[in-house]
Amino acid sequence: MKVVVLGGTGSVGQLIANKLAAQGVKVLVLTRQAREPGNNIIFDLDKKSGI
Repeated sequence: MKVVVLGGTGSVGQLIANKLAAQGVKVLVLTRQAREPGNNIIFDLDKKSGI
Protein backbone atom coordinates (compact mmCIF):
# COMPACT_ATOMS: atom_id res chain seq x y z
CA MET A 1 0.00 0.00 0.00
CA LYS A 2 1.16 3.56 -0.68
CA VAL A 3 -0.15 6.52 1.32
CA VAL A 4 0.24 10.18 0.40
CA VAL A 5 0.78 12.51 3.36
CA LEU A 6 0.24 16.22 2.79
CA GLY A 7 2.12 18.35 5.29
CA GLY A 8 4.34 15.40 6.14
CA THR A 9 7.25 17.60 7.15
CA GLY A 10 5.31 19.37 9.91
CA SER A 11 5.12 18.12 13.50
CA VAL A 12 1.93 16.08 13.16
CA GLY A 13 2.59 15.02 9.57
CA GLN A 14 6.06 13.73 10.45
CA LEU A 15 4.64 11.68 13.30
CA ILE A 16 1.99 10.15 11.02
CA ALA A 17 4.46 9.48 8.18
CA ASN A 18 6.96 7.82 10.52
CA LYS A 19 4.32 5.62 12.20
CA LEU A 20 2.99 4.46 8.83
CA ALA A 21 6.51 3.75 7.55
CA ALA A 22 7.31 1.77 10.70
CA GLN A 23 4.30 -0.44 9.90
CA GLY A 24 5.73 -1.16 6.44
CA VAL A 25 3.48 1.23 4.52
CA LYS A 26 5.17 3.09 1.64
CA VAL A 27 4.67 6.79 2.35
CA LEU A 28 4.85 9.58 -0.21
CA VAL A 29 5.23 13.01 1.40
CA LEU A 30 4.43 15.99 -0.80
CA THR A 31 6.68 18.85 0.23
CA ARG A 32 8.19 22.09 -1.01
CA GLN A 33 11.50 21.36 0.71
CA ALA A 34 14.06 18.83 -0.51
CA ARG A 35 14.60 15.96 1.92
CA GLU A 36 16.52 12.68 1.86
CA PRO A 37 14.34 9.57 1.50
CA GLY A 38 14.06 7.32 4.54
CA ASN A 39 12.73 3.84 5.24
CA ASN A 40 9.55 3.56 3.17
CA ILE A 41 9.31 7.37 2.94
CA ILE A 42 9.71 9.28 -0.32
CA PHE A 43 9.72 13.09 -0.39
CA ASP A 44 8.39 14.40 -3.70
CA LEU A 45 8.82 17.94 -5.00
CA ASP A 46 7.15 17.19 -8.34
CA LYS A 47 3.58 16.51 -7.34
CA LYS A 48 2.93 14.50 -10.53
CA SER A 49 5.62 11.83 -10.18
CA GLY A 50 5.40 8.91 -7.82
CA ILE A 51 1.64 9.06 -7.31
